[in-house]
Amino acid sequence: MPHCNGLQTLDKLRLHAPQSRVLVLTMHDDPSYLRQVLASGGAGYVLKQAADYELLAAIRTVASGGIFLHPQHMKTLLDERAPAPTIRPA
Repeated sequence: MPHCNGLQTLDKLRLHAPQSRVLVLTMHDDPSYLRQVLASGGAGYVLKQAADYELLAAIRTVASGGIFLHPQHMKTLLDERAPAPTIRPA
């Protein structure tokens, strides 16, 4: 995008149309970018290399009021929140 990046666009959309549901289609397979999208109010996150059926599922999910994340992205977020296992001697 020539004048701003995806996060700036998302911020502008949320400011001017707060009721809108935004699905981000991105080439960034980066957990920090994913977290920024969600923190900025994104309702979905799909990689550009995703299969057609995944993109359609994401559009349908977000349009119906849900949040769409690929299972691997969901696992990444959950793994970050999970406490490290405690190993106890036998």
